[in-house]
Amino acid sequence: MHRLARDGVGFVGQLVPPFEDGDVALFMVGEIDVRCHLIPISETLKRPVEDVAEDLAAGFVSKLTSLQRDHPQIEIVVAQPPFPTDRRPNAELPFTGSIADRVHLHGVLSDSLDRLCGASGLNFLRMPVKYRDKNGLLRRKYSDDGVHIMPCEAGSLVKSLGILLSKNLHFIAKPITILERRWNYIWGGTLRRKGLPTTQQMNIFG
Repeated sequence: MHRLARDGVGFVGQLVPPFEDGDVALFMVGEIDVRCHLIPISETLKRPVEDVAEDLAAGFVSKLTSLQRDHPQIEIVVAQPPFPTDRRPNAELPFTGSIADRVHLHGVLSDSLDRLCGASGLNFLRMPVKYRDKNGLLRRKYSDDGVHIMPCEAGSLVKSLGILLSKNLHFIAKPITILERRWNYIWGGTLRRKGLPTTQQMNIFG
């Protein structure tokens, strides 16, 4: 979110093919802003963290509003950041603040994005509540690294996206993969992916 809010959307064209009529541009923002950016910025600037979150959301949505204006043939969707977590610390991208602080900040940032997207004519996709536990944290069984939702567990999110856009979307996953994860979750096995998924290289710059 910080990069797009700061630098604009110019780099988007380097990542995806040119937009066509009817395309949907889905911006999946990470939880890194909540995890290790907003609280230090608030402390450095000596400003309330809620104001810093509002400024980030406003800059982000402003840039996407410009993208929508330049490409009226597409629909833009902003996905809510994944729910916070207190699992698997990362020395390079460390947690800041308590988990209670980050749950509160996640709500503030999400509400700001929702309100600003609505005012700007953009779509805002809320994360289904099934991914959140009673404390507002990302549920372990849906993640392999503590901060991202596993692709095979994204069916509910795709369903919500289809409802939001009034489109009939189909989510394809291997049931055996989900069953294996559920077995490991119940009996204490690993939930991490075994290697990277097999993909076919696509030339998007040719």
